[in-house]
Amino acid sequence: MTAHIAACIAVCYIGTLSPSVPGAATTQGVAPGAPLLDVRKLEQAIARIESGNRNLAPYWDVNGIAFGLYGMHMARWCEIGGTRDNFGKASAELQRRLMLAALKRKQFRAFEQAARWHNGAGKAHFAYAIKLEREYVPSPRSVSGATNKTRRGPNLPASGSVLKRKAK
Repeated sequence: MTAHIAACIAVCYIGTLSPSVPGAATTQGVAPGAPLLDVRKLEQAIARIESGNRNLAPYWDVNGIAFGLYGMHMARWCEIGGTRDNFGKASAELQRRLMLAALKRKQFRAFEQAARWHNGAGKAHFAYAIKLEREYVPSPRSVSGATNKTRRGPNLPASGSVLKRKAK
């Protein structure tokens, strides 16, 4: 049994990822006094990136079966409070409620933390953090209803900002 499969099984039965599991949030590189990210904006940004804010039926992702607003796999679903029985069947309202509660518990102070937690560790999380930051603060045009595919935000705070750093 691989370590990843063992971690997924542990999440469904124990309920949380340990810091040693790839994808678990850490506080490395974040200033101690950095403000917390707004959980509602963060939840909406993840939903826009993962599904275009649509509740997707279960589908095959690169890493297995995912579903819903956030493209969650079984391990993430169980970690945020879902069950094996309602995986792939949960309403958008339940998904939002569980995701908001999980984001509130995590208390992210940087987009890289949130990206590492939701999208996994490794080089890809840097690019995901940039997408997350762009979606977190959409431009006034996209908020008013006009379409803006890049959704570039206004000047963002230095704490937690990854736009100024290059992805490795």
